[in-house]
Amino acid sequence: MAEYIVAFVLDKIAGFLIEEAGSFARIDVQVEWIQAELRRMQCFLRDAELKQDGDERVKNWVSDIRDIAYDTDDLVDFCILKLSHQRVHDLLRDLCLARGQEEALFNVICAGDRVGSISGARRLAIHSGVPIFTRNSQKIRSLLCFDLIECVPLNLTKFKLLRVLDLEGVQIAQLDSAVGDLIHLRYLGLQETWLKNLPSSVGRLSNLQTLDLRSTLIEPIPLAIWKLQQLRHLYFSKFKAMVVCPPYRLTLPNLHTLKGICLSESGCIQNGLDNIVNLRELGLYGDLHLQEEEVSRWIHINKNLEELKIQSSNNLSYISNAAIPKLMSFSSHVRLYKLHLEGIISKMLDIKDFPPNLTELSLKDSFLAEDPMPILEKLQSLRVLKMKQTSFLGKELVCSSGGFPQLQYLKFGFLTFTTWTIEEGALSNLRQLEIVECKRLKISPKGLRPVTTLRELKLGFMPVDMKSKVQDRQGENWYKIQQVLPI
Repeated sequence: MAEYIVAFVLDKIAGFLIEEAGSFARIDVQVEWIQAELRRMQCFLRDAELKQDGDERVKNWVSDIRDIAYDTDDLVDFCILKLSHQRVHDLLRDLCLARGQEEALFNVICAGDRVGSISGARRLAIHSGVPIFTRNSQKIRSLLCFDLIECVPLNLTKFKLLRVLDLEGVQIAQLDSAVGDLIHLRYLGLQETWLKNLPSSVGRLSNLQTLDLRSTLIEPIPLAIWKLQQLRHLYFSKFKAMVVCPPYRLTLPNLHTLKGICLSESGCIQNGLDNIVNLRELGLYGDLHLQEEEVSRWIHINKNLEELKIQSSNNLSYISNAAIPKLMSFSSHVRLYKLHLEGIISKMLDIKDFPPNLTELSLKDSFLAEDPMPILEKLQSLRVLKMKQTSFLGKELVCSSGGFPQLQYLKFGFLTFTTWTIEEGALSNLRQLEIVECKRLKISPKGLRPVTTLRELKLGFMPVDMKSKVQDRQGENWYKIQQVLPI
């Protein structure tokens, strides 16, 4: 039996994930690895299933493999869930829905329909109204809700086998404490539900891997969530300034993503958050200077970080008006590829202190007085650079010859610099350039002529005369942007 389950999942991956995952960075490699591992398991299972009656260890092993196959099936569900957030043309959407229902990947329910009318449905997407759930709802494994604006009651007792519950945007007055009885639940999405309370019964969701509380008003955060030992992804809400102080000597060994966490009180990190050491994505904000050493040390010991966002602000405001804590060197963070810093930077990191494989850097409210380009252009792997509002207060930026060898996307937003000089040989791979609300910027004599690889130029809230010269393809500045396609 387990062999057939593995075979089914293998076919499912080959037919869906391998085709689609290539569009998402780093996912295709992981999917191919899973596929190879399942094939190996399938070979062993041919003999193992015959022997499991006589050996308890073999029986347990076969059972574990069966669980892994089901988990991989859940991965398909999760990818479908992520794909649902992508914007697509109406015709393409209709085609995807028709094909998905044809292949029995999911069922779609609209206002007035009954779930009971769908025999054996396992994945369900509800649009524009909540149908009447019947006893057949017990077969549903994934429940996604869309366009449900009104406050709705939700009887969770009818979904005992549910593994994915996404209520994003659904206006729910209160989440039933029965959610704690969904012991198979792996994904709980409450984003934009504006819930004010989260029942402590969530602490019983021993298999929960993702908890999304973004855009909610939950206060306080139940301490029970720190009991979820299988939790991998945890998203807090910045709207309510969720100050998180976990229990003493907390340990969540499987947690990989922790975002939206607010630090405004001392003692939240030491003997608490600093026990979480396997993070891959971390997002912090608040009065970080109050725990400067603790923040820096905690980041330093999370060697597996792939993405880091720091927003430093006073009095829990949404404006990054405070200094970013002095950071230790990132030279040992070989996996850190995305770094987002919001807040005053007293001194730019030396080139040796940046993550060696950094591919994306975003700066905002840095208040840098000196041109950061001489340092940033030496980041050999950098592909995306965003310099947002008040990240730079100087008048001139210079990109020297040979600088930014891999940069493909560059954005300037809400800056006051007046001169940008690009030397021959700089920005040799730039594809996209976006300039927003930089009204004082005057293109230097050399302009964009050295950038022969540029394919897209976006101008937003820029002087009318500059945009008109681009659109009309004439004027003394046109030779500086003639390589840009399309306009």
